[in-house]
Amino acid sequence: LDADVVALQEVVGSGPEEDGQAAELGARLGMGWVMDSVRLLRGKSYGNVVLSRLPIETTQHCDLSCDKREPRGCHRVDVDVHGQRLHVFNVHLGTAVFERRKQAPPLAEFVADRHVRGPKVLLGDFNEWVKGLASKTLGEILEGVD
Repeated sequence: LDADVVALQEVVGSGPEEDGQAAELGARLGMGWVMDSVRLLRGKSYGNVVLSRLPIETTQHCDLSCDKREPRGCHRVDVDVHGQRLHVFNVHLGTAVFERRKQAPPLAEFVADRHVRGPKVLLGDFNEWVKGLASKTLGEILEGVD
């Protein structure tokens, strides 16, 4: 696709003896990358990754973890697109309906933050096979392109 920005979830990061999937993918694609680790997996960081051909300016994490379920999050990565800042949000929501019900409002608040000005793109794994609460909540606040 020759994409300038790619959002991935469930990526294994670096460990004591290797660089991990994010570094390998970045090197192979000639892209910079940032990882938002939500937990350790066999001693390695594990979470969301944004790869970018464009300069990465800043990042911010939003914790969307629920109770005793697997940790989840949304990672905001600001990239410089020819002098304009693009806010890329990379999310991985939970697999249980009750998780997504709890995650949707803080996710919507994080993405819709009026202090974060400029174009925004929300990417990721919503774990919704049909439009559910997360999609509906976000759809009420954000303008979708689909």
